[in-house]
Amino acid sequence: MAGNIDRAALAVAVRAALEYHCPGSRTELRGSLARGTADAFSDIDVDWMVPDSLFPGCLTGVAGALGTVRPVESLRCDPDFYRSDRRRLLFVRFTGVSLFWRLDVDIRTESVAEDPHYDVRNPAARARDDEWSPAASALAMPWA
Repeated sequence: MAGNIDRAALAVAVRAALEYHCPGSRTELRGSLARGTADAFSDIDVDWMVPDSLFPGCLTGVAGALGTVRPVESLRCDPDFYRSDRRRLLFVRFTGVSLFWRLDVDIRTESVAEDPHYDVRNPAARARDDEWSPAASALAMPWA
């Protein structure tokens, strides 16, 4: 489906690049790849826990860090966490990689690392209407 790209190796390289980019951070693979139930259409899900004090810097350089693995085609932030003070959810597409193998990176600071619901219902964390394109989001979903 994606030529000679190995999805498991891509996930390992992504995790290493993120941890290298932000010293003291840690990553975990989650979802179907972590459970061993992935199929040809499964995406790559990674949790990235970063030190609270390094959160802004880790966010600033994430595209460059991921670009050391493969060229980044697109990087979008989920509107639900666009303004969160301790969390982001990024959707990344790499050039030359299957559309189904999108990388989803859930970034949380260490202080909320164990709370997968942090800022889920916080309206102040959401993007404004002019900061997110619903049309671009719909077009980015390969299964839509």
